[in-house]
Amino acid sequence: RERYDAGTAVTAALNAQYYYGAAVAGGQVRFRLSLEPAPFAPAGFDDFEFGDADREVEGTAHITAEANTDATGSAATSLPLPEGLQARAALRATVTASVTVPGGETVTASATAPVDPVPFYLGIRLAEDADATTAARNDLRWFEWVSLTPDGALRADPGRLTWELLSVEWDYVMRRGDGRSYVRDWQR
Repeated sequence: RERYDAGTAVTAALNAQYYYGAAVAGGQVRFRLSLEPAPFAPAGFDDFEFGDADREVEGTAHITAEANTDATGSAATSLPLPEGLQARAALRATVTASVTVPGGETVTASATAPVDPVPFYLGIRLAEDADATTAARNDLRWFEWVSLTPDGALRADPGRLTWELLSVEWDYVMRRGDGRSYVRDWQR
């Protein structure tokens, strides 16, 4: 699979062989799945911001399983992804499999895949025809938004978007004014 949803399972399978081609029968296998934040950046929407930068992210999840290779050197397991994953946007799952052969040598390989903790992603950008200088003078901003499926397609029914302004940040620069006094130039 190319992508996974929260609450589904990642199937990890391997086939271990010695360098000379024989199967590694009876090898101890340790599978480990880890999740870490990843951007949601679909093609064609480069100037949109996706995700919630203010969302608190839980620690990286680690899921493990153990198995033994069969007579053909194969082993497989299912690693369940937790429900209700909290992320700023998408996640990246990395599955690492380590095979220890009888005699002690260990070989490790890994693979990654995106995980979508949500059924859709909202993206926002300053409207293309918005003049930032005029907007600043009028205290008015125009934004465009999209609602995309995890594969980057526009949703057929994006729904209604509501918003709430939580804060306005002001910055200032101290500069020397007329004479010897200093003046603060405030900007939002």
